[in-house]
Amino acid sequence: EELFGENVIVKSSDVAFALGGP
Repeated sequence: EELFGENVIVKSSDVAFALGGP
């Protein structure tokens, strides 16, 4: 579960980066 949550954070950050986030 913890790894899954961390993976979600990475995915979210990857999406934000793709959208041109900070």
